Amino acid sequence: DLVVPSLNRVLQNFAMPGTGIPGFQRKALQMARLGVYNLRIHAENIVEPLMRHWKIGSLTGLGSEAVQAQDELMAIVPDLIERAEQFEARQLRKANKTVRIG
Repeated sequence: DLVVPSLNRVLQNFAMPGTGIPGFQRKALQMARLGVYNLRIHAENIVEPLMRHWKIGSLTGLGSEAVQAQDELMAIVPDLIERAEQFEARQLRKANKTVRIG
């Protein structure tokens, strides 16, 4: 009952280290475009294995706050993947525009 809401707060509020550094957003975008680290990598290689390892989706006997946090946790990976697909689609559209113009 304590761990699930705590984990939910950490994952819901995750920000890459360095977000306060001037120019970081530009560098993060470059890293995402290059596939070094992006939402899909975060979802598929970090969050999803963590949730599976800790069996978050199959925990039972939780109090109401923990059940709500469990539901929110289970929605994180699909949300990250959806956001990753939107980013990837934008990048593809930009690349297609560049090819047509260039």
